[in-house]
Amino acid sequence: MNTTILTQQSANVKPSPKVIPSIAWAWGFEDGARRKSIYTGYHLFAGAKLGEYKRGWAEGKRSATSR
Repeated sequence: MNTTILTQQSANVKPSPKVIPSIAWAWGFEDGARRKSIYTGYHLFAGAKLGEYKRGWAEGKRSATSR
């Protein structure tokens, strides 16, 4: 039986695209990037979804201020 051993000398690693965890996060990101109030999310979401919205909002705000 012939077997071939393959070895890899180097790896080409590409960064993976940003994964959007939920709709609530995406809406929060958009509102944060547009510098809307975080309290908008309190009218739309509750519980864990509100937490996702807040995380998205904070990241959207950071991206808007870094431009």
